[in-house]
Amino acid sequence: MNIKLITVAVLSIATLTFGRPVQAQTKPSQIGPSLSFGGGTTVFGIDSRFPVSQNLSIRPSVRFPTGGVVVGAAATYDFMTNGDDRLEPYVGAGLNIYTGDNNNSGANLTGYAIGGVDYGLTDRFTLKGSVIIPFKSEYSTDIAIGVGYKF
Repeated sequence: MNIKLITVAVLSIATLTFGRPVQAQTKPSQIGPSLSFGGGTTVFGIDSRFPVSQNLSIRPSVRFPTGGVVVGAAATYDFMTNGDDRLEPYVGAGLNIYTGDNNNSGANLTGYAIGGVDYGLTDRFTLKGSVIIPFKSEYSTDIAIGVGYKF
């Protein structure tokens, strides 16, 4: 339980720190709830996006599987789309730290590839979807969907 509170606090601090606009930034930062599906489980999480430039973003996340916490961050290349400004596809890679998994093996670090799309529903809300493919075979590929609040 303490790990969950610490993780939420870290994400809140990151939101306040990285959420400030950078020069020439056209995309807003965002944070919001998500559900991940994979490996026969559904997991609640919080995803965020902090643009570094027009085409690069840092995407921290935290997930709460049964018996543990997964904290991660990915660096993504955000594609510019012609026509529909609301559609924002991206690809990238990141690292996850798994703590307290069901095998009680302690913390594990693994890399992953990620691809997804953010779709602007309104000026303030985004529908998010992604596929997360871990580099270690003992972890399952996940599909995550969620909603982001833009700020």
